[in-house]
Amino acid sequence: MDILQVVFNEDLKHKLDRQFQRLSSLEKKVIYAIATDTEAISMSKLLESTQLLLTDLVNAIQSLSRRFLIEQQQDNNQTLFTLQPLIRHYITLQMELVNNLSSDNFEE
Repeated sequence: MDILQVVFNEDLKHKLDRQFQRLSSLEKKVIYAIATDTEAISMSKLLESTQLLLTDLVNAIQSLSRRFLIEQQQDNNQTLFTLQPLIRHYITLQMELVNNLSSDNFEE
């Protein structure tokens, strides 16, 4: 059994659900972009993938950092952004749920 499955119980899922529901659409866009990249992602790559204004991206990153939902790393004078494995797992499940709902609606 995967360690994430052991740690990821209903109580934790409920807490993450509440936290996720409080995110703005911009914050969700940023966290989805970080979750889809398997490596830590740079600010320039985030700008490109989200197509947000720089000020909106910076504000979203600051908010997500204050909530401890994203992590920042320094590499060669460049800030990179990533997610903790548990948060990445939760966000990936959320993205799969949205994709499944979208494809179900499309098929009807």
